[in-house]
Amino acid sequence: MLTRPYPLSTRVVVPAVALMLLVPFYLVIADVIAGIFLAYMAYVVFLRDCACGTIPELDRRVAPVLMLALIGIYGFVVVGFWVFFTAQAR
Repeated sequence: MLTRPYPLSTRVVVPAVALMLLVPFYLVIADVIAGIFLAYMAYVVFLRDCACGTIPELDRRVAPVLMLALIGIYGFVVVGFWVFFTAQAR
C-alpha cells in the first residue's frame, strides 16, 4: 500500500483532464436546451397564428417540384465539392 501523498502534478492534472472530458458533454446539453428554446420561439413568432385550413391546389403542385429542385441543387453542390477536393488531393 502506498502511503505517501500524490504529487502536486497528479492532483492538478487529473482533475483538469476530468473537467476537459466533462465540458463537451455539458455543452451538448446546453445546445439541446438552446435548440428547444429557439424552436419554441420560432413557433411563437411564425406558426402560432397560422391558419389551419385547406392547402391551395397551386401550392400542392408547386411544393414537390421546389423540393426536388432544392435536393438537386444540394446534390450538385456536394458533387462539386467532392470533385474539387479530390482534384486537390492529386
